[in-house]
Amino acid sequence: MIGNPQKVFMYLMALATISIIINWAIILIVQLKFHRQKERENKQILFKMPLYPFTSNISLAFLAAVVGIMSLMPDLRFSLYITPAWLICLYIGYKVKPAVKNKV
Repeated sequence: MIGNPQKVFMYLMALATISIIINWAIILIVQLKFHRQKERENKQILFKMPLYPFTSNISLAFLAAVVGIMSLMPDLRFSLYITPAWLICLYIGYKVKPAVKNKV
């Protein structure tokens, strides 16, 4: 038996929440690195982000605050416990996919 459906739903929502936070954090970090690289190359960016880099840094701080708040809530703390395992699974999938693609 699966167990309490509300508990299962809560665990799925916790996984979805931390996945969204991870996605947005990665988007913001990549955007910061992209801008820094273009600045080093002295290349102009056609579509500039308003108030760069302040907006990216404040957004990362907001995401960190959300994770901090999640750690204080017992129902959402589960998502923080599974985050390392989730990141490892994503990393393994990232590494395995090119190997499978090259075999075909």
